[in-house]
Amino acid sequence: MDQARMLGKRVELVVHLKDQYRRLRRGEQGIVTAQFRDGFNIPLQVKWDNGHKWSVHYDEVRCLEEAAG
Repeated sequence: MDQARMLGKRVELVVHLKDQYRRLRRGEQGIVTAQFRDGFNIPLQVKWDNGHKWSVHYDEVRCLEEAAG
């Protein structure tokens, strides 16, 4: 995965996140809306198709394709 260019990419969650409020499970899909490079934040902010916005690490998602617009 090209970590330098994830903004606007469509991704799929490859892990099950254990958060009782978000309920994001393996297979959820979304679009990367922000990418942090400062070393302090979780690197990728994703707007998931189920309506949630939740940040993940590179190894928790796989890139599917570029987002359409």
